[in-house]
This record gives sequence, structure tokens and C-alpha cells, in this order.
Amino acid sequence: MAVSADDRPGLDEDIAGFFEAVHGKKQLAEYGYYFGAGDESESSFEGRVCESAGFDDRSDVCIAYMRCRWADEKKTPSYVLAALSEVLPEGAPDGVIVEKGPEGVLPYELIHVSIQGRTVTFYRVVGSAEKGQFGALLSVRLDGKEINFEKLSLPKATLDRDPCRAILTGE
Repeated sequence: MAVSADDRPGLDEDIAGFFEAVHGKKQLAEYGYYFGAGDESESSFEGRVCESAGFDDRSDVCIAYMRCRWADEKKTPSYVLAALSEVLPEGAPDGVIVEKGPEGVLPYELIHVSIQGRTVTFYRVVGSAEKGQFGALLSVRLDGKEINFEKLSLPKATLDRDPCRAILTGE
């Protein structure tokens, strides 16, 4: 069942802000807002960075690296947002369709955003109390196919500007 985006306070701002975050600053603070505290995609990327430097993702060195990254989330780049910038379309949405999810334990909506002939589908929990845990907008599909974050590549430019990477490299 499709519903109007007009009846969803802040939805247009969240959609515009998401694409600005992906194609703009790409900071951890923005990742946290859009994906929520319960999402583990960023820590999965951080674990891959640790492993590429020869450390187990549960080692003390890797844990220190992750803590360093989250110590200043407004200045630290997000690997997830940077990886998404390589696959998601850029620009203003051509259209937005809001589809109410089925009744259940946690009510949600699917937000279908078309940009330049591509469709990005977001999962959005209904209710502000859950927003911090589940995020404002969680991207789940591109053109009907699930976005598999584990298969997205580590963006080299983001890796190079990571202020905490020296913990892993000893530089």
C-alpha cells in the first residue's frame, strides 16, 4: 500500500541529507544518524581494514583503532558512506514513493527514491523512539537488488585520510 511522502515529517529532508552525506562529507556522525546504533556495517569495514594491516578484528590493536575512529565522529570518515558514494546515483530525487510495511512487531515503511533512472529503496522505522537504534534511513536496495555491504570495496581515498589508521600501520 503506497502512502504519501507529504504526510511524513522530515522525510524529504532525510532523503536529501542522506544523499548529501553519501556524496559529500561522508563522516561517521552522518553514518550513525542514517544507519542507527544497531547497524554493524561500519564496524565490518573497520574489521576489514584491521585484517588488511595484519591484525585480527578482535585484537587489542584493532579495538584501539575502532575506538579512535569513534572518538571524534564528526571528523572521521565513514567507510560505508564512502563505499555507497561509488554505487549510488547522485542528484536530486525525481520521485519518492512510500510503501507501508506489513503490520508486525516493529512498524516500518519502504521508501523508494528514483534518481536519474535508478531506484534506491530505504527501510525506515516508523516512530521516533526507534530512530536512534535503527536509523533515519537505511539503504537496502539499488534497482531492486539488495546492497551487500560486505561486497563493497574499501574506498582507498577514505582509507588514506583515516586519522586513526596510524594505530595499525605504526606510522
